[in-house]
Amino acid sequence: PEQLLIKAIENSRPLLQLTAIKRGGVKYQVPIPVTEKRSYFLAMKWILEAAREKERKVHLPEKLAWEVLDAAYNQGRVVKKKNDLHRQCEANRAYAHYRWS
Repeated sequence: PEQLLIKAIENSRPLLQLTAIKRGGVKYQVPIPVTEKRSYFLAMKWILEAAREKERKVHLPEKLAWEVLDAAYNQGRVVKKKNDLHRQCEANRAYAHYRWS
């Protein structure tokens, strides 16, 4: 079980995130790398949020177990959320030079 949890968290860790930077009256979504500590925090937070969003009739420990299993096998809401975030970062990489200015 411990290895499954570790694998689930590793699979759902984001490498990049978007931050809004204002230049010339326009806000740009600029991709920046995520620190290791924050990426672990985001992965665990997303797994918990995904478990809480599931149907009300099932108890939280069971919902959480299903989310962890899904994330460990690289599927489910959390991995989809990470992939969507990375896709957005890839789309906005043209604005990456604003990170240093």
